[in-house]
Amino acid sequence: MGHNLEEGRRLVAMDQPLTLAFLPYRPFTKQLASLAHQQHKEIMLHAPMANTRNIGLGPGGLTPDMDEQTLAVTLRRALQSIPYVSGVNNHMGSRATEDTPLMAAVMAELKARGLMFLDSRTTAKSVGSKAAISAGIPNVQRDIFLDHEIDERKIAAQLDRLEVIARRHGAAIAIGHPHPETLKVLNRWLPAARARGIVFVPLTAL
Repeated sequence: MGHNLEEGRRLVAMDQPLTLAFLPYRPFTKQLASLAHQQHKEIMLHAPMANTRNIGLGPGGLTPDMDEQTLAVTLRRALQSIPYVSGVNNHMGSRATEDTPLMAAVMAELKARGLMFLDSRTTAKSVGSKAAISAGIPNVQRDIFLDHEIDERKIAAQLDRLEVIARRHGAAIAIGHPHPETLKVLNRWLPAARARGIVFVPLTAL
């Protein structure tokens, strides 16, 4: 979140404790994060990290060629740019999350601030959770991407998969984007899932 004010407000207003991840230094990040906090939503830094396709990261990006001090300062400033942050998850990061020294440096900064880490699992070779465990910080991994295909029927099918995983394992985590299609499906699915006995919780509760 952070680019689009209207879609951001719609997510903030949703009547469930969604955890909202904000890119740093975007036009509406601070405004929406403050509004989200007022609505009792949990807030995370969506930290841009190097990817294998060399897609541009924008401001606040973390890359393996940074020395430890530069990386720590870049992450620290990004965290300070967003109010009420409770943790970090990676934006892209298929290259960065495979890099053990980079992830160790990230976890050291999170540990110093008492923050958690959500591994978006953009690569099967991610060492994010391993690095978090080594650093002794709370961490979780996503189970489902909702909208890697921006199609309402396919997003709904991903939510069905999410519910199956949650019932099988006791909990499940989905990551999605503030696309209009995703918001439309969520607005239908959230109350229906709640009626079926699904309980929604902030990410830190897991």
